[in-house]
Amino acid sequence: MKRFQSLIIIFYLALSIPLAYFILRTYHSLEQEEIAQLRYFGKTLFDEMENELAALIRKEESRPVDAYNYFYSPSHISGKKIRSPLSFPPKLPYITGYI
Repeated sequence: MKRFQSLIIIFYLALSIPLAYFILRTYHSLEQEEIAQLRYFGKTLFDEMENELAALIRKEESRPVDAYNYFYSPSHISGKKIRSPLSFPPKLPYITGYI
């Protein structure tokens, strides 16, 4: 009976040690996959934010200097002063206001 118990213990160890190694490797690979996925989505999100910011900067750089006044006279309407589009609240929710 002692021999049978020792064989069962040896059999249990022979199965549990490789199984534990397999489980640890699986968790390690899942962790690496999660890190790679988060890195990819973070990079994609950052690139999207950068493109939106570049579009906003292009739009702001294309404005005439007079558009930053409260009232300005556009080039296609001579002599008439109208309210600047920058004097209204911005439509985008992440822009709190213009300087």
